[in-house]
Amino acid sequence: MRPNVIVIGGGISGLTSAWRLRQSGWDVRLLESRSELGGVMRSQRRDGFLLESGPFNVIVRDPAFAHLLEELPELEPVQAATGLARARYLLHRGRLWKVPSSPGHWLRSGLLSGPGKCRLFAGLLCSRRGRVRAGET
Repeated sequence: MRPNVIVIGGGISGLTSAWRLRQSGWDVRLLESRSELGGVMRSQRRDGFLLESGPFNVIVRDPAFAHLLEELPELEPVQAATGLARARYLLHRGRLWKVPSSPGHWLRSGLLSGPGKCRLFAGLLCSRRGRVRAGET
């Protein structure tokens, strides 16, 4: 039997798409070039620490996204701890950096290139959340 749908890529988008299609009754074939699924995301425990590669966090603002996370039993979201005792670090260009806690700290850090800082600033200005704060609708 031939699949009705072929999904290319086993990252979070491909996996979510394939799962949703299968839930809707489609016959799905997922194609991934790597030996493991997950795209650039990896989680590994080493010496009592949780090491993440790829995107390091997700902010859940959309109720539909929260519902999707609840429906995917394979995902085990980890709630970020609060407080200074729970500092997070990022390995970048062979150096360990404390993860900045605000957009301003990101702009002052050496973690972003000039164009990266411009994209961060533009995203803050253009985001719906930023417009709502500024009184626009």
